[in-house]
Amino acid sequence: MTNKHLELKRNHHSVWAHYLKGWSPDGSNVFSTTRSKKIIFDSVKMLTVERDFYKVCVLTDEHLSCIRGVSKLSPIHLHNSHMQELDSYLQVQLAQLKSVDEGYCSEDSERVFLAWAHNSMENQHAQHELEVREIVRSLACRDLSVLEKDNNMLLFMQFIGQQVARTKVFKRSSIERLSLSEVASVREHARLFQECWWFMHYMFGMSIAYSLFFERGLFSNTLLINGASESFITSDQPVINIHPALDLGGENLSGKECDFYYPVSPKVAYIISRSGRYSSGVVEASEELVLELNEKMAKSALVNIISDNERALKSTENTSAECCRFGLINFSMSKYRMFFHRIVLTESVAGLRQQTFSRRILIVRRSLALL
Repeated sequence: MTNKHLELKRNHHSVWAHYLKGWSPDGSNVFSTTRSKKIIFDSVKMLTVERDFYKVCVLTDEHLSCIRGVSKLSPIHLHNSHMQELDSYLQVQLAQLKSVDEGYCSEDSERVFLAWAHNSMENQHAQHELEVREIVRSLACRDLSVLEKDNNMLLFMQFIGQQVARTKVFKRSSIERLSLSEVASVREHARLFQECWWFMHYMFGMSIAYSLFFERGLFSNTLLINGASESFITSDQPVINIHPALDLGGENLSGKECDFYYPVSPKVAYIISRSGRYSSGVVEASEELVLELNEKMAKSALVNIISDNERALKSTENTSAECCRFGLINFSMSKYRMFFHRIVLTESVAGLRQQTFSRRILIVRRSLALL
């Protein structure tokens, strides 16, 4: 393992920086809102970043019980894949603990373990991004046919699922909902979710991905072309649920309300939906629809609303940041049976492909061989 591989990646991105460049007038900077509601023009590398956001931490028996309990609510094939992914991390954790207990942990092996803790999850997200780079480029060029190939659709749904679940918005909304419960045992799960979120979010993302992929026959695939004067905006939560039922309130939803919207560029957006509102194929977006989608995107942001021009951001200054969050969490967590009081998690379907997880376990084992 080279010194470069041992460099720590501590600035973890919750949104793909290369994707954000699609809104850059100069190839590196975009217009963005800040926590204080100011509008800045800054590098994409400085946005949607948090130090050690995905850092791998030691999982205790209590954490493992929580993770496995949630995973067991999935169909068996999906549960097995979650557990295979979990096992790849536990192998390294056990090797690290054993080396410390038996007193043979060298300085070099400590560096390997430290790099693994800081880099492994960030690298997994980078791998998903790399796998869809050409797919996203094709969509930006208004080519929806790229998703007609099953493998492309699978990779893109993995990316979409992870982009839903890897953000600070998703983390905060998920944990807050647990922590506000009147049931003490549920509030305790909020602590466990917080401590092992680095793994939980990835499991949720994969569940969303496989649900979307294997149930794709129930969804419409739409590529919106923006011919209006106003650009599509994006945010620190670039995939949002815009199903019309969410505007009516979130207490009596079935769990099937899913219209995921993902702006690909200022002039192109992708929607995978089951409401019937959006037709399959390449569709021209009216100015009214562009403004509606921009408002929903702004409402779902935590801090950063991002655009290729300052004017579009000024129109979001009075937007409430709370309105759409339940809708996002509702779909991504709703298709599971009840695991604890009023908390529902995403279900997928059987037939899960194993190669992605197997490849990553192989990478981990090769890393261990270097210790």
